[in-house]
Amino acid sequence: MPSQPAPTILISLAAANQRQFFPVGVPDQIAGHPCALLTFDDLSAEEYDRAIREAAPRALITGWGNPSIDREWTTLAGGTIEYVCHTGGGVRHLITREMLADGLLVSNWGPLAAPIVAEFTLMIMIASLRNLRGWLGAPPEFFSHGFHESMELRSIRNENVGIYGFGGIARELIDLLAPFQAPISVFSEGVPPALIENKGARVAESLEVLCTEASVFVCLEALTPRTRGTLDRATLERLPIDAVFVNVGRGALVDETALAQVARERNLRLACDVFAEEPLPAESELRSLPTAILSPHLAGITNSLTADMGRVAVENCARFFEEGRPQHLVTIEAYDRAT
Repeated sequence: MPSQPAPTILISLAAANQRQFFPVGVPDQIAGHPCALLTFDDLSAEEYDRAIREAAPRALITGWGNPSIDREWTTLAGGTIEYVCHTGGGVRHLITREMLADGLLVSNWGPLAAPIVAEFTLMIMIASLRNLRGWLGAPPEFFSHGFHESMELRSIRNENVGIYGFGGIARELIDLLAPFQAPISVFSEGVPPALIENKGARVAESLEVLCTEASVFVCLEALTPRTRGTLDRATLERLPIDAVFVNVGRGALVDETALAQVARERNLRLACDVFAEEPLPAESELRSLPTAILSPHLAGITNSLTADMGRVAVENCARFFEEGRPQHLVTIEAYDRAT
């Protein structure tokens, strides 16, 4: 029996993600290059290292929870891996900045998730304004005539929306908000004002001004050394009484202890998908807030998106072997802004 050709592409995925990313089956070849599947769930670090070295792939497709990549596995240090094709977004857990700077090709899902995350952001904004936590799971007697009088139900059409950040998700969200005709202000340090104005939004002079004016505050800023912890108590106290605070950016942008305290003092409604520590600890004060909508970092996850992630990974690997230049390459700037 002829032996199987050595793989030039190694697909490293947790068992739970294999069907998500490849619903019709993990490919056994891409652009004529043989693939092999490595399920890493129960492998020790030593076993994973041995599997990588034995496979000696030129390209490595990775997914959520993938072990970090040893420089020695790559062509930067005499190994075989030339290209890391990550199916998700952030790659800081996978590679070091030095590996990227030294020329290792690394790609991710690019702009694939931005529309999905923006849609989720709009959903939890509306849920918070309509006080979902106030009536979800209410007893039958709650649904009597006049029950809504104490619910303080609100519409985006009557709100001033402030967006902290101006990346792809923020731009998609502005487009989704257009039919509601709500005034939108944006602050993101370093972004040329003309770019914000061209999207039909007003430029806020500062983060403090954005907070002061926003009855719905949406955090979509990237996490960098300059933005870490910028939403501290002094800044959060500028939010109006009864404001809605939405965070689908990064948890470490916010002092969560201060957020919980200010939420109680100023009757804020919270809708958060990201947290400084994930999963959110059971003892977190945020869990005790009666109107808080808390989700476990799933804004960018749908069945169709995970299938698209696998499709884009296959297309990028084919592009690497055929053209030498995949799409959605991670740059140093993107690496520094991600988490």
